[in-house]
Amino acid sequence: MKKLVGMLLIVFVLGLCSNVLALDLAGKFGFTGKGGIGIPMGGLADEKKWHADVGFGFGVSGEYFLTNQIGLGAYFGYNRFGRKDVEGVFYQLVSFGASGKYIVPTNSNICPYLKVAAGPYQVMVTQPSGFFSETWAFDMKFGFAVGGGVMFKASESVVINAEGMFQNTLVKEAERETPLGGDLQYMQLSAGITFLIGGK
Repeated sequence: MKKLVGMLLIVFVLGLCSNVLALDLAGKFGFTGKGGIGIPMGGLADEKKWHADVGFGFGVSGEYFLTNQIGLGAYFGYNRFGRKDVEGVFYQLVSFGASGKYIVPTNSNICPYLKVAAGPYQVMVTQPSGFFSETWAFDMKFGFAVGGGVMFKASESVVINAEGMFQNTLVKEAERETPLGGDLQYMQLSAGITFLIGGK
């Protein structure tokens, strides 16, 4: 039964995917806005360390499609996580950098893609201080993200996206008087809309 289900899934995917020309992206610029949730992992989720709850985030990006399958660009992202056991404490992660996308060939308006991104990350911690809140910002450190998603071409100039990216922030040595003490990981699930301009 499992083999049959697997075969049916393969046939379904292959039915969607065989020639990327349907999207006609070569030579176009794409500008994307997205939002979604962040799921803490590793030390960020550990109740003995950061004990972060599921958070939210948003981002913007721009990319140029060298071909119908390859896009290169730049991005900015923001994610915020509350602490489960302490009210008023939350963590903010700001990132920006470069990204690359490979679109799996398809002859429909729905295409899966693989994506990598890398650049600086900055961690900020906010907690109550009397009647106000105080925020500490740590040094920026390198990090990267890997994942993929699905894009749907709604029109000649609009593409709708859904993606999942594993974020690995290498911020263990980031300092604010003392080192942060550990790298932070989370899974980012988001939906977005891309506006296309240019092209042939």
